[in-house]
Amino acid sequence: MTPKKISRPQPNMLKAEWNDGFESIISLKVLRENCPCAECNEAKRESGSSNLLQTFAAGKYKISKLNQVGNYALNVEWEDGHSTGIYSWDLFRDIFEKNKLNDKDIK
Repeated sequence: MTPKKISRPQPNMLKAEWNDGFESIISLKVLRENCPCAECNEAKRESGSSNLLQTFAAGKYKISKLNQVGNYALNVEWEDGHSTGIYSWDLFRDIFEKNKLNDKDIK
């Protein structure tokens, strides 16, 4: 299953609408902290935490580009230069289901 539309309702959020009617909004911070690349997974293992590097890097939570990878995934290019994470559609959906913002968080 793939999203039918991905948009940015606010600069720090991402919205996905799916063919089955499910839609949700998540923070870009959550998306970045769930980056599936080897470098991020290693950093998570070494720190024992799901939070990526605790230091702030300019552009860390800002998307510069989204690229569809075939018919199975999405690659996110972040403004800090990180771009190796490929989110399968299943992982992408899982992140949106588990981290859905409520109306209070969106305003």
